[in-house]
Order: sequence, then structure tokens, then C-alpha cells
Amino acid sequence: MNRLKNNTLILSMLGYLVVVPVIAALFPKGNISRLVSIVLIDVLAVYMIYRCKDHFQPFFQKIDEINTNTILLVIACMIILISGIFFAYFKFLVDPIENNNEMIIKQSVESLGIVMIVSNIIFVPIFEEILFKILLYKDGIVKKFKTKPWLCIVGLSVIFAGLHLAPNLTTFRIGLIFDFSYYLLFGLVTYFTYRKTDNILFPIVIHIICNLIAYVV
Repeated sequence: MNRLKNNTLILSMLGYLVVVPVIAALFPKGNISRLVSIVLIDVLAVYMIYRCKDHFQPFFQKIDEINTNTILLVIACMIILISGIFFAYFKFLVDPIENNNEMIIKQSVESLGIVMIVSNIIFVPIFEEILFKILLYKDGIVKKFKTKPWLCIVGLSVIFAGLHLAPNLTTFRIGLIFDFSYYLLFGLVTYFTYRKTDNILFPIVIHIICNLIAYVV
């Protein structure tokens, strides 16, 4: 049953990866491809919540966990946000031009407005965290291949960082090193909190908070 559940999720995501480029090719100009991409990823995020609901636990299962988990959450967010400011500052010094990924997000927000913002703040973090923490990590590589957890964490964090920079791989610039370092650290910190709590809610909440602050700032 679990294998069928995971296979269904993986096939759904592969379908997403196939459909979006096809739509983009059919409608190279305009917002149709962006809107389709947003709708698909939002639907997938909701579907993934339903399929992986057993991995969601109450945020604080015991009274004595409140302080510990709150501190862990705050520290994780602070590490990511402070490192984000640090990397952004030095990136601006050496490479002040926006990368392709930033330009795509900016154009999407300008054209689709609140729909894009809500998707990036809520649904994208849910999609990415369930994909990387549950499907690829806990129920994927570690479970099937009995690989050392920390080796998987580093490898998947590298993949996580690389995917976020995919639109920029055709034109390398020095600023991408800072972007890659930030996303790599982001992946490592959220994996650490997931291993520490065994609760997918923690990396999701951290991801949502960081994305929200990025949009506000």
C-alpha cells in the first residue's frame, strides 16, 4: 500500500514536470503556462498532504516539548534568514544583476499577483518539503538503499540547491555561488530539524516563514 502511495505521488510529480514544459512551449508568451504551473503545483501540494497525512503530527505533542521545539524553530529560522542576508549582501557586491530565477519570480508576481504570492509562500514549501523530506529521503533513499542518513541529506540538499538555480545554469555568474550556498544551507537546516523532530510540519513551517519574510522584505 505504501509503495503504491509513493509510486502514485512520484508519477504525479513526473507528470507535472512533463506537462509544464509542454504548456510553456505551446504558450511561450503570456501567463497561461505560469498559471497552469501554479495550479498544478498547488493541487499536487494538497494531494501530497492527503497522501502523507500520517507524517504530520501535532506541533507540540507534550507540554515539555513546547520550549524545546519553539527554540529549535526560532534558531532554524534565524540561521536561514541571517545567512540569507549575509549571502545576498556579498552577492550584491560582486554581482548586483538579478539572476534568471529572480527575474522569472518577479515577472510572475507582477503578472499573476496574489495567486503567485500565495502559491510561493504556502503551497510550494509544502510541495518541496514533502518531496525532499518524505518521498526522496525518509521513504526513499534511506529506506530502500539503507544509506547513511547524513550522506543522503548532503546529497539531497545539493540537488535542492541545484534545482532552485536551474534557470541560471546556461549563463554562469559568480553570484550563483552565493545563491547555491544559501539554498544548500537552507536544505541542511530543514533536514536537521526534520530529523530532530520527525515531524514534517517543522520544515514546512520554517520554509513558509522564510518565504513570507522574503516577500515582505
